[in-house]
Amino acid sequence: MDLSSTSNIIRDIGTLTSLEDLVIDGCDIDANLNLHGFCELRKLQTLAIINSYWNASLPECFSKLTSLKYLNISSNNFSGNISMFKNLTSLEYLDFSSNNFSGDISGLKDLTSLEYLDLSNNNLSGDISHLKSLTSLRELRLWNNNIEIPSSLAPLFNLSKLQNIYMQTTT
Repeated sequence: MDLSSTSNIIRDIGTLTSLEDLVIDGCDIDANLNLHGFCELRKLQTLAIINSYWNASLPECFSKLTSLKYLNISSNNFSGNISMFKNLTSLEYLDFSSNNFSGDISGLKDLTSLEYLDLSNNNLSGDISHLKSLTSLRELRLWNNNIEIPSSLAPLFNLSKLQNIYMQTTT
């Protein structure tokens, strides 16, 4: 679907209140986006807005999308504080790489169902030890942030399911 000529679809998407899966890939919209319509999609389990380069701040009401299991909003120009994700405790997959998010990663410590977490290429801070409660985690991507990596990965030893860690250019 070509969304390049209108942002009304994005504004009105909240009327589809029974929607469970939504994937938007490569839809570049030049208009000022109001993303509050997404916040009405309380049954949404899968949300992917990828490679669209939307220049917008995610509204705090995204924290009400508590049915989400899969959230991929990578490769956009989204901004905001990652604390908005802290209530999304059903998430198993979270990728908000290549955006302009900020905040301390300690806000993600309650997302204990996460199996995949990609934080790369943002403006995040904090200590990696805040992620030790994510015991379901299988893959963790951290590069190009201001996340503190200790000299030992001992804080992550209880992540027994962790198979892949990607770190580089961090503090």
